[in-house]
Amino acid sequence: AEGTLGPDTVGGSIVANQPLALQLGNLTVGGNVISIGGGVLSTSAEDFRNFPIKDNTVHGSLVLHGWRGGWFGVIRNHVDGTVIVSRNVSLSSDTGPGADEDSTEVQTNSISGNLICFGNFPDAQINALDGGLPNVVGGKAIGECAGLTH
Repeated sequence: AEGTLGPDTVGGSIVANQPLALQLGNLTVGGNVISIGGGVLSTSAEDFRNFPIKDNTVHGSLVLHGWRGGWFGVIRNHVDGTVIVSRNVSLSSDTGPGADEDSTEVQTNSISGNLICFGNFPDAQINALDGGLPNVVGGKAIGECAGLTH
């Protein structure tokens, strides 16, 4: 149906260098998902970008570092490795300058390794109003994500 992602399979890894945005949904990834940098520097509502990583199975690790834009979230994923969410910044909301206070949702994930979050703005959070639940983590939850687990 229009607007529906997946299901799709990527046998190896997904590596994004300076992506404007990344929208991964309903994927099975045989390797890692790594995104470094990217986004926009603008604070205008016209340049508002979303960065949703939702409903995926990642057999490696998930690393999301240094993206700037509007809304960012890691939601309902199953990750066999470690998840690192670091230095991602919301610069705008859908109404204009200023951080989207809903941004940096890290919720309802099942992670076999560690969950490490640091340097994000706003801090990584669970948004219960969006149906977010604590993450289940097999390893350690560190930094901003230390309190975001069962």
